[in-house]
Amino acid sequence: MTGKYTELAPEFVEQLNDLEDFLGKPIIVTSGYRNPDHNTTVGGVSKSAHTEQPCWAADIACPDSATRYKIVDFAFRRNIKRIGIGRDFVHLDRSHNLPEYTIWTYYEVKK
Repeated sequence: MTGKYTELAPEFVEQLNDLEDFLGKPIIVTSGYRNPDHNTTVGGVSKSAHTEQPCWAADIACPDSATRYKIVDFAFRRNIKRIGIGRDFVHLDRSHNLPEYTIWTYYEVKK
């Protein structure tokens, strides 16, 4: 695993390592913990799971739709109850402070 994962909860890092095994390839964490100022700078929402400590949130680079599907499949299998889907990343988090059983997108779906 490469990327911004040094301040993630150890148990969450274990799940991300399991995700690599599930995918059969390394993952890139493009965003893990963010201090509140950095979260604001990058356009994160207030009370973002990325700002919680310990941090149980990660944005994972996702180069294609098949990988996106596999990451979401893994999340369902591993009881990760908060999933955000972007064009080139998938957000997974296990926040203890935010609503569970939530899936959202970061882009507008064309009709």
